[in-house]
Amino acid sequence: MAEESELLLAQVWNAQWLAPELRTSEGHALRVVYRGVWTHAEGPDFTGALLELDGRLVSGDVELHRRASDWLAHGHHLDPAYDRVTLHVVLEDDLGQPVRRRTGERVPTLVLSTCLPGPLASFPALSGLRPLGAIGFDYCAPQVAAAAPERLIQVWEAAGDARLADKVARIAARLALEPPAQTLYWLLLDALGYSRNREGMRAIAERLPYDHLDSRVADRSTDERWRRAAGLLLGVAGFLPLSPADQELAGLSPREARAVEQAWQAHGGARRGLELAPTTWRLHRQRPANHPLRRLLALAWLLARDDQGLLPALLSRLLPPDAALALRSWLARDNHYLGEE
Repeated sequence: MAEESELLLAQVWNAQWLAPELRTSEGHALRVVYRGVWTHAEGPDFTGALLELDGRLVSGDVELHRRASDWLAHGHHLDPAYDRVTLHVVLEDDLGQPVRRRTGERVPTLVLSTCLPGPLASFPALSGLRPLGAIGFDYCAPQVAAAAPERLIQVWEAAGDARLADKVARIAARLALEPPAQTLYWLLLDALGYSRNREGMRAIAERLPYDHLDSRVADRSTDERWRRAAGLLLGVAGFLPLSPADQELAGLSPREARAVEQAWQAHGGARRGLELAPTTWRLHRQRPANHPLRRLLALAWLLARDDQGLLPALLSRLLPPDAALALRSWLARDNHYLGEE
């Protein structure tokens, strides 16, 4: 697709300039709960979208093309970076059938030409916006700060407000469609993934919902809750059985590692077979303390330490006068999987 066309389609999707009722090319009802984050980078055009397909909540990425066949022409069907694409938005459907991800799963198609509120030429695009490739890398902040410091502050504050509003919209969208505990669980996993492994962590939240995990660890001793939570989280993440190197990185003795693996075998149930592929995780030059293994074990400890459940445990920390200190203590107290490696 030409760069200008891609920019225009991305603007249309970002603005959600769409008809009130949407259907995929195969006739499934579609509602956009949250459009996702425009990446302006390699990989899918929008990440972290929330969609409702025939009443079922789906979280993933959105890829835009002028023609449906561009998915194949660009090699997305072979690229693991597109394994989480849940909607293919095209201007023209020249294939007549949905494309497939590398894993073989079909990706629903939304044909823009059939669901715009008017001709594409009438879209009120941002005037004067240059194509992405034409944007340079000059540092403008020093010049603006020298000439009009108050303007720079306004821009920063506006950008911060926009980012916060975007996060609020994403959380509100999830709360409208799922239990609050699942939203909290999803947000914790998302944060534990940092920038490099957020997609994998979000996938765990979808493949191992909080209610399922909580039902397996409730009414047990702290140690047993931790073993079960660690086994389920690491099992779905695809890290089990642990290699000797992973055992050392995780800080687990051979006995502890066996206990975690046995918990996965005993309680994985229907989640076995849903394990993430090794290519999901971006581990190159990863600090040990930031490795997904350590992050997931930290969450397992958080789940095991309080027998009242994740959401009540959080809410109880927001009541004291110094809620911020109580919250930090809840997240990190006695949790050696966080902090110094």
